[in-house]
Parts: sequence; structure tokens; C-alpha cells
Amino acid sequence: AKLKDDAIATGDLPAGSVIQVVSMNTSQGTTSTTSAWQDTDITLAITPSASSSKVLIIVNVSGIQKTGNNYLGLNLLIGSTSLTVFETQAAYNTTTNENSVGSSSIHLLNSPSTTSATTYKVQIRSGSDGSDVKINYGGDSSMTLMEIAA
Repeated sequence: AKLKDDAIATGDLPAGSVIQVVSMNTSQGTTSTTSAWQDTDITLAITPSASSSKVLIIVNVSGIQKTGNNYLGLNLLIGSTSLTVFETQAAYNTTTNENSVGSSSIHLLNSPSTTSATTYKVQIRSGSDGSDVKINYGGDSSMTLMEIAA
């Protein structure tokens, strides 16, 4: 059904309507050799139009690679608070050989409960201090944020 123009203008949209969409792509690689979480260039902000709105977060991290007997972890944050560790052992195998995998993704519905700019970002870490893990090794990563009416 077509929405009336006044419903769009006043923000009186049916629950589940997409209010806004923002997205980003990056080919900037990130390498980590430590088990401490490290920021990547996969970061994006959205300013919800209503505090009751939800944000659908869609992340795709590409070009995952590890060296040594190692693996890569991925963490999704809102601001500086972890929402979820969505990958704990990417590219893991029991050999010390280099190993690459295509990508790791997450889709998550979040309730930020604010009308202030809200930043989401991805962090990586190595499962073994001193061994390399990388993202965007021959691929682009992306994040899309969709504000959904409550």
C-alpha cells in the first residue's frame, strides 16, 4: 500500500518501515599481531530520527587471512561497547600454513534508544600473539545501517 505524503512528512510510518539507510565500503587492509582488540576502518554512524527506532546492522568482512597456528576474531561495537563477538576462530586450521577464507558476516537488530549520532565499528584480533591476521586481503568489506520504525 502506498503511504500518504503526510505520514512520511510527520514520521508517522508503520512499524517495520525503513526510515533511512547509510552504507560504506573499504578496501583498507588491517593487520593484527596481538590478542588485544584493534579497530578497523569498518566504521559507520547513523543518527536515528526517533529514540524508539531500531537499527539493522549488516556487516561483511572480506579477505580474511591468518599465518601460523592461529585464527582471527571479529567484534562488533556500538561506540566503545561490544555488541557481540561474531567470529571467534576465522581461518583456523591445525597447521602453521597460511590460510585464507572468503568472508564473515553478521546481521543484527539493535535498539540504540537515542536520537544522537551512533557509531558502529568492527575490531579484529589475533588468536595468538606474534602471528599475523589480516582483513581485506584481496577483497572489500562493507557495513550497512538501516533505521527501522518501531
